[in-house]
Amino acid sequence: MSSRSTRIMMKEARALFRPWCAVMILCVLPLFHVSQSLSDISVVLGYLGIPMLATLSLGYEFQHRTLSLLLTQPVSRMEIWGEKLSVTIVAVLSAALILCYGWRSPFQQDPKLWVLAGVYLLATVPSATFWTLFARTPMGGFLLNAIFPWVVLLVYWKEIFRSNRSPARSITSLWTLAFAALCYAGVMLWLGGRKLARFQVTGGMAGDDLLMAGPRVMPETLADWFRCRPSGAVLNLIRKEFRLLRPLWLITALSLVYLTCLTLFRFILLRESDAPHPEGVQLALFTPVILFTPLIAILAGSLSLWEERKSGTQSWHMTLPVSARRQWLIKLLMAMFTGSVCAALLPVLVIAALGFIFGSPFMFVDQAMGGLIIAGGTLFGLPVMILGHALPGLLLTALVLTLASFWCACAVNGTVRAALWFAPAMSAVLFAGQWGGWIAPRLVALVVSRFDPFTRFRFTDAVVNLQFFVISFMPLRIERAYLLVVTLLLIPTLLVAVIQSYRLFREPARDSIWSVIQSLLPLAITAFLSVFCWAALPSLTDQTNGTVVSAGQTRHYLLYVPKTFDRSRATPLVISLHPAAGWPALQMEISRWNDLADEHSFIVVYPSGTDVPKHWGEELDVTFISDLIDKLEGEYNIDPTRIYADGMSNGGGMAFALSCRLSHRIAAVGAVAAAHLLPWNWCGDSRPVPTVAFHGTADRFAPYQGGSSPIYPSPFPNIRDWTARVARRNRCKGDPIDARITASVRRIEYTNCSENADVVLYTIEGGGHTWPGGKPLPERMVGRTTREINASRVMWAFFVQHPLGSK
Repeated sequence: MSSRSTRIMMKEARALFRPWCAVMILCVLPLFHVSQSLSDISVVLGYLGIPMLATLSLGYEFQHRTLSLLLTQPVSRMEIWGEKLSVTIVAVLSAALILCYGWRSPFQQDPKLWVLAGVYLLATVPSATFWTLFARTPMGGFLLNAIFPWVVLLVYWKEIFRSNRSPARSITSLWTLAFAALCYAGVMLWLGGRKLARFQVTGGMAGDDLLMAGPRVMPETLADWFRCRPSGAVLNLIRKEFRLLRPLWLITALSLVYLTCLTLFRFILLRESDAPHPEGVQLALFTPVILFTPLIAILAGSLSLWEERKSGTQSWHMTLPVSARRQWLIKLLMAMFTGSVCAALLPVLVIAALGFIFGSPFMFVDQAMGGLIIAGGTLFGLPVMILGHALPGLLLTALVLTLASFWCACAVNGTVRAALWFAPAMSAVLFAGQWGGWIAPRLVALVVSRFDPFTRFRFTDAVVNLQFFVISFMPLRIERAYLLVVTLLLIPTLLVAVIQSYRLFREPARDSIWSVIQSLLPLAITAFLSVFCWAALPSLTDQTNGTVVSAGQTRHYLLYVPKTFDRSRATPLVISLHPAAGWPALQMEISRWNDLADEHSFIVVYPSGTDVPKHWGEELDVTFISDLIDKLEGEYNIDPTRIYADGMSNGGGMAFALSCRLSHRIAAVGAVAAAHLLPWNWCGDSRPVPTVAFHGTADRFAPYQGGSSPIYPSPFPNIRDWTARVARRNRCKGDPIDARITASVRRIEYTNCSENADVVLYTIEGGGHTWPGGKPLPERMVGRTTREINASRVMWAFFVQHPLGSK
């Protein structure tokens, strides 16, 4: 090897060193046993880093506009190509081997993955030269080089992995794919060398790549519309923005091609197929969609200003007889419009249009959203899963990313610097918001511990009423309510970002790190205060006055002891469980058990569920209730034969579960608008437990007739069928007694049961997901609260008649 070749190869190695290090770091993360979510993200980005490494060697020449200098050297173009290709192969193979080693367990379990990895390498490395020369830009070359092999894998995925295929057919499909990849690699290798040998560098400092080309990528008539006119300054500015954003339209077209393949090959319906591991397959198939969306949104916000600053025309545009405010507003609105249309609206419309081919456009859109939720939730957690349920969530994500990118482009000088600052700036603002959410409950707890306002239950009632006032303005569907909360949290920060972007747009771009940090401080402070205020209100409402250590965890509860409590007399205990996404003080306010406790001298305890949002349904919850009973029996004179449990919604389902798992301690249970999703095998051979239930026929969250609901995908049981099943468990004899007790309330009563374990169902006609006779909840959300019957009073009368051990 000559000294000249050594120098050229060293130049190529230096150019690829930093990207290679970044890809290698992503590939080795799984070796350190980090979190599963981070491992999934690392393997996806590492997988995409392979075509990026294959593209960068030649792509850098286009980016730095040095290709013409390289081709004028007295060296054969084939020799230049061979040197670049050799360095690229070493970089790509080393990264691919580390990636496969980090994920060696799946490869050992399924040898087909080795063939697929080889197919991917064969399809990306040899074709990088052709696609980069064709696109004339590293970004375009990377996208074209990455998407075509992925499309080929889509075609053969089902043939290889479908469970009902014979092994022989699967192996045949696998080797057919390998042969097709080998042919593709050979053809693309020949085309790449041929195109480089004949390549002519044309154009000047601008307009020399496919993305920025005019008539070459669009008809002359359409291209003519984007040319400036002698009059119409505002329209000319809009046309200018369209021209500068043309790279976005090509990237959007590539993403739509990929979505078209997903739809036509019916991979969108993969969850309903017989393919093994459908969630893992959807993670692989929808990852490009997840990555395309933020990429398009980020480019929409920054590309226009980046191009103007790179070409040095922004300062000249500021001298035009058009106000800086108008120029800034047009640029911002065009960025937001392009980001929302290209990142969210167009993909959904394309899927819906293609769905007409199969006669079910909306089903295809729903399934696509489901795939996006599975992949996004696997990679980025619960927020993506919830926001992905609705098109407004995608629009909000696109708009936020676009505005953040636009802010970075205004605050930082230089394309690369602005791109590098995007992730740290977003992380800083998100961290400030998370810090506000973290410190709010702790500060509230400190204030409560010093002043203890919750010893006066009037204060608790006032805070809960304030929470009800806020909830009353929430939309019905939980994902829309979540989206509304996220939007309200973002509005102050987004407004500050918009105001700041105008000021930064007018000022000369600054390069110092301190200036960027100074610009970030108002955004971080606003995000902190917004989340702090929103987190403080739930912290105020979710206050308890007791703890117990259960299964190694500190669990909380809210205890109410009436003023008439007499320690010398055994006192009944009522355990009231809050609904999912509720809290103890909410259950206290809804059920109004405290009023009855004062009248009849019994103790009420409101335990707190686990996780966020709080809910019930785990074995540890049963242990917690048992430990709570033990603690209260040790501190108060509790009558062990008169311990009762009740709850609403998910809490009602948990109360019934306690009748199965703690039947030796729970005398009777009550369930209001119960969500019965816990397994029946929890009951086993438990003793019959008296049960009283209340349910509205207009309950949308736990439907009276059974089936799915807006809050949970699994089907709920029919309430009358469930009541009959409980009666069979309690070994009730004879037919039930059906009677109307008020104009809209019917009672179905099973008597003559074993151990006096009667079963009663009160049906509230037109009643919603509410507590009859309790505090009215927002009707637009949960439905009507009846006043014809008081569930707490009826329940207490039922409890009194059914102590433990009664015959």
